[in-house]
Amino acid sequence: MQGFADVEWGNQLDRVPSDMDELADAWIRDDVAARRTDAGRDTDRPDFWAWEAADYLARHHPDGALSFILAAIDRPISEETRFSLAAGPLEDLLVHHGPSVIAEVERLARQRPEFRNTLVGVWQNAMGEDIWRRVSLAAGR
Repeated sequence: MQGFADVEWGNQLDRVPSDMDELADAWIRDDVAARRTDAGRDTDRPDFWAWEAADYLARHHPDGALSFILAAIDRPISEETRFSLAAGPLEDLLVHHGPSVIAEVERLARQRPEFRNTLVGVWQNAMGEDIWRRVSLAAGR
């Protein structure tokens, strides 16, 4: 897996993270802020850029997305944040890059209980049946 070495961010984002730690920490802060009733709009969340960066990785850079997801789950996070990570970046990664990442996802689920616990929160969404079956098995369903 890689960090940001090969990520070509282009000009699609307002802010680009300097490293994986900055992205994981800011994404977690944004997730907490998104659940507050007074910070529902993206403009009210100063770390919304991290959501955009994680979404970009999930869609365009699967190795970077997996590195981000692992960095986030290595931090102390609430179950709500774990679910947001599963239903957001992890699910999007599997929707967009399932065939190329499923073997690594299965390996991580076997070796890292916190990753397997996060995988439980992923829904099928637009994943093909084969990928979804493998995700479900890896999650222990």
